[in-house]
Amino acid sequence: MAFSPMKQKMNRVKRLVKAKLYNTMICYLLSLIVSVNWRIVVYRALIGLHALATTSLYWHMMKFLTHNDIPMSVVLTGSMEPGFIRGDAVALYTLFDQKPVDVGDIVVWKMTQKPVPIVHRIIEKRIIGDQIGYITKGDANADSDVQLYDNGLVYIQDKDLMATGDFLTPTLGYQTLYYTESLLYRFYYFYNIVSSAIMGYYAG
Repeated sequence: MAFSPMKQKMNRVKRLVKAKLYNTMICYLLSLIVSVNWRIVVYRALIGLHALATTSLYWHMMKFLTHNDIPMSVVLTGSMEPGFIRGDAVALYTLFDQKPVDVGDIVVWKMTQKPVPIVHRIIEKRIIGDQIGYITKGDANADSDVQLYDNGLVYIQDKDLMATGDFLTPTLGYQTLYYTESLLYRFYYFYNIVSSAIMGYYAG
């Protein structure tokens, strides 16, 4: 199919403009790479790695001290008020043989049909045959957790217990709550990270 001379000229101009744009972009990227102070980039990357390593060290130390792969949990509801409020962080301990669970202890339990762990207090402990049964309840709830157990169960057993709540760090988990529940906070969080990185780069 033959093109008119005008159309051929327009196509040639388009190809030249496109090539010019590509060349301009490549030159800009190359100049940007050359202008970067890589010593500052490496220095800030090492600072970030150091912060990650320190956080990981603290987390593994907590795992060792509490004998639990998840050494800390954030309170998500108000069912344990006034002792625990939303946003409090609870350390979880799992050595039941060295520290038996008793009435009044705060435990984390999870059932097969309800995979979300629940942090509540034991209000009754009873020996049933060769097993020990427990009934739990949130301090702020009017009723026990029996209606939350798997169908037909009145008591939960040791196999249903994940950990005991050993000590509390008030309000430590508020950032986790905001991050998981608020899209605006997640945007604000990432905006701060990016803007801090940019300002730190130009300041350095």
